[in-house]
Amino acid sequence: MPGMASNFDETSTKDGQFNHIDSWSIAEYNSVYPIAQGHRDPLKRLYFFFKEAKGYAIVDDQEFKICPGTSLVIPVNRLFMISLSKNPQGYVFAGDEYFLRTKVALGTFTPPSHYKVTYHHPRAYYHLAGDKGKKRDHIFTQIGEARNKLGRGCDAAVMAYIFVVMCDDLAPHLLANKEPPPREQSTELDLFHAFQSLVESNFHRHLSVNQYCRMLKTTRAKLISACKKQVSSTPLEIIRNRVLIEAKRALLNTSKNISEIAYSLGYEDPSYFSRFFKRYTRQSPLDYRQEHLVM
Repeated sequence: MPGMASNFDETSTKDGQFNHIDSWSIAEYNSVYPIAQGHRDPLKRLYFFFKEAKGYAIVDDQEFKICPGTSLVIPVNRLFMISLSKNPQGYVFAGDEYFLRTKVALGTFTPPSHYKVTYHHPRAYYHLAGDKGKKRDHIFTQIGEARNKLGRGCDAAVMAYIFVVMCDDLAPHLLANKEPPPREQSTELDLFHAFQSLVESNFHRHLSVNQYCRMLKTTRAKLISACKKQVSSTPLEIIRNRVLIEAKRALLNTSKNISEIAYSLGYEDPSYFSRFFKRYTRQSPLDYRQEHLVM
């Protein structure tokens, strides 16, 4: 993901862009990476702060309501889409995942239990509306100005500060001075990312878990272990959730009818698709579209 100067940066860095941190206004980010189409960032962890916005975000089949003052945290390599009303205002920060794990997170999110919840799972915070939102808006403006003035080398301090201001309800735990969480095994992480990549290319084919295992040249047990460790979901749940995300994206952001969406997702029988969708969302596709569509 290339670095871009944000509208709220009044100056620019003397040596181009930051090594590990990027920032944009939401409008700028959306112009390069259309958030309504659905995508994932394989390298960076994303922080959205919605100053003025209304809509919904879907991150790996988890839904989050977006309203003024919402902060949304999206871990690396998680598929997401965001449907918003016109002219949203706010900021997006992106931090390099490896840098965050090795230089920032181990020194900030010290208790393993809180590290897992706040770091590895998408989260939305709704306590930054009104005066708190204005204060946070001022803080983000200062962050943008500070990173331009300090240049390269301040990334760790800036991103650690973003961690705290985005998730400050956990600040007492972050300062508990307990042992750092264990590092993840790179082999399992690589397997998980390889599986995600295959699912991204093949979810509409409705392949079985065993077929994915053969493509990855691994065992079912190893794949289940890798997925459980990374996102607390089974491979089958990840495949299913990818189909649901694409279905929701089509319902919210296209004018296709239910049959057209079903066929585009590899279903020969639209009624089977509707039953599948309702089983896991407790709504029919049509009801979901009517309830969630941002006017």
